[in-house]
Amino acid sequence: MCLQSVREVALATEKEFVDSNDIIHLLEKHYETTGLTVLRIAASELRRLYKLLDQEVLRIENGEPENLTVRMGVVLKMAHRYFSMPLEDIVSHKRSLRYMLPRHITMYVARNLTDLSTPQVGKWFGGRDHSTVIHACKKVDEEIKKNNKEWIKKVEELSALCKKEAALEHARIEEAKRCQKITNLSIRTRPALIP
Repeated sequence: MCLQSVREVALATEKEFVDSNDIIHLLEKHYETTGLTVLRIAASELRRLYKLLDQEVLRIENGEPENLTVRMGVVLKMAHRYFSMPLEDIVSHKRSLRYMLPRHITMYVARNLTDLSTPQVGKWFGGRDHSTVIHACKKVDEEIKKNNKEWIKKVEELSALCKKEAALEHARIEEAKRCQKITNLSIRTRPALIP
């Protein structure tokens, strides 16, 4: 399956976006005309892949994915989006409340969702000492215990965004692995050209 074939399907169906069903239909059509078993295998693998992706999306929407590893890069990216603040400001050494609140909440979320230690989290925030990360986490914990609705809301929303993005990232990685398997299968099973 090549990009040109996908474009042909888009043109033939007059669609700007080609979805999984179009690609599967194209593979099955090529299978019927050429008889290449690899196309049938690729079509069934794509069906399975999209079914798994649909299940992953439902799991994300209905609750928390299991055994999900959140990377620090995901936490910082989501904090940048959530707080509508440049990443440089979130990790900066600026001390005003405008920068401190997002930084403390981001450190707290990072500490709770990633496998990183406090010194490792501190390095992501401009080389800060581990005690700074501990202080930020304690400050957020205190505000949560005081039932500060603003802080609780921000922590919950940022955490949910990070988990969702991590789950989507995980799904994209799994999709890439499966596509690589299909490509490898296609290369190994390609029939020899007969003159």
